[in-house]
Amino acid sequence: MKLILPLVILGGGVMLVPLNAPAIPRYTTVTKQQCLYCHVSMVNKTLLNEAGEYYRHHHTLDGYQPKKK
Repeated sequence: MKLILPLVILGGGVMLVPLNAPAIPRYTTVTKQQCLYCHVSMVNKTLLNEAGEYYRHHHTLDGYQPKKK
């Protein structure tokens, strides 16, 4: 019992950790871009635009070419 209870608590804690980490302010320093460069709005920060999706998949903006409007 002394071993099972800590394992259950640890397992429950691991289940609460989100799989997708939200954007962090450090990304603005790394990418040298403002938040709205990758996000659709500041209200719902989970919605990414084309640049944000590129960064999510490649973990860098190197090579990203915005589509001409």
